[in-house]
Amino acid sequence: MPDDARDLKGQAQEQALRAKLGIPADAQHVLIFAESSHWDPDWLLTWDEYFDRHVRRNLDAALDELTRDPRRVYSLECLFFLQKYWEASPDRRGMIQSLINSGRLRLT
Repeated sequence: MPDDARDLKGQAQEQALRAKLGIPADAQHVLIFAESSHWDPDWLLTWDEYFDRHVRRNLDAALDELTRDPRRVYSLECLFFLQKYWEASPDRRGMIQSLINSGRLRLT
């Protein structure tokens, strides 16, 4: 592929991404914040204590925000907490599956 064609393809991809993210075409600088989880189980508390005190509430809030704003994405890195949440929240399983399948709840 000639360099000019490659440049045009790259520009088209950038414009598509800008449109998807809601970034104005004339924006010179863009700052993107990524939302993700990170928990250190058994660091200061047991993983059950972390789940009961923090994780469940955080996951509830993250799922609510993902449902409210279709442009948001959230990444989870501690799958054992997701498993515990899954077991403790059967009413949210459909939402979790849908968000994972759509790529908005990402498992890292």
